[in-house]
Amino acid sequence: MQQVLAETDVLVITQGLDDHCHIPTLSAVSNKAVPVVTNPDAAARMRPLGFSNITVLTPGQETIITGQAGGRLKIHATAGALVGPPWTPRQLGLLMREVSSDGERPASLYFESHCDFDSGSLQKGQKSCLAGGPVDVVVSPVVSTMLGVGPASYELVQGASNLVKLLRLLRPKVLLPLLNHDMDASGPLTSILWQKGDEHGVAELLRREGLTDTRVEYPAPPGEALALAL
Repeated sequence: MQQVLAETDVLVITQGLDDHCHIPTLSAVSNKAVPVVTNPDAAARMRPLGFSNITVLTPGQETIITGQAGGRLKIHATAGALVGPPWTPRQLGLLMREVSSDGERPASLYFESHCDFDSGSLQKGQKSCLAGGPVDVVVSPVVSTMLGVGPASYELVQGASNLVKLLRLLRPKVLLPLLNHDMDASGPLTSILWQKGDEHGVAELLRREGLTDTRVEYPAPPGEALALAL
């Protein structure tokens, strides 16, 4: 992990909850000066760990990060997952685009970890960050994680329900499934956690929905880089 972080230009964290802002993992990061872009809750948890270069965003705000080699990345925060009561602030989704000065077409990416989003916020971000155009890559869950039994179940992660709507909005070239359902879990709630949807049936789903301009690529193993042809 340390080798990967040594080459990292920016660390983005979209939620302040333990499974996103994971204190044991963050405590093990040796370079606490790595640029971080996150929300207020996560920033409050990271500062006591020694992270010193944190940019805090709320939906509608944006920043530009300069990388180690001089490249620049524009990051626009959108309204992401609602993980509490309806009156609580939403977590973050992030639209990211290279800031290019050499005439090359900049690459762009959208990341949100629950496939839960506010369409209006996302469209405003698309206009600000991408001039209203499509995004190159979407990183999103494609499977739903449910909590509960039967009709009373609550959809914690909404990949199976919202994926098609998200892809119609952003029109990406590449969908990179976020496999956050594929994990080892323990505790009293695990007996009523279950998944809805099929990560291996996504390409067929896109074909049925007429989203044939989007291709599905799967993540590389942990610690390995993934190169995407755009």
